[in-house]
Amino acid sequence: MNSPAEIAHAGGAYVRRPFTLGPRTVANGDVLSAAQVRALPKGNLRALITLGKIDLFPNTPDSLPSP
Repeated sequence: MNSPAEIAHAGGAYVRRPFTLGPRTVANGDVLSAAQVRALPKGNLRALITLGKIDLFPNTPDSLPSP
């Protein structure tokens, strides 16, 4: 599981399995911004990571890492 430090420094997340985020359904292949990841309640974020619904990627000055 991702550590709190990894979560705090996430540049965003790739969606691997669809889920509902507020009023919309997030589809496989969508990308969540760092702000969207930080806005998720910690328990929900950990569940999404544990269930394999999202994969975090690091916050880097480079472009997004390839999926």
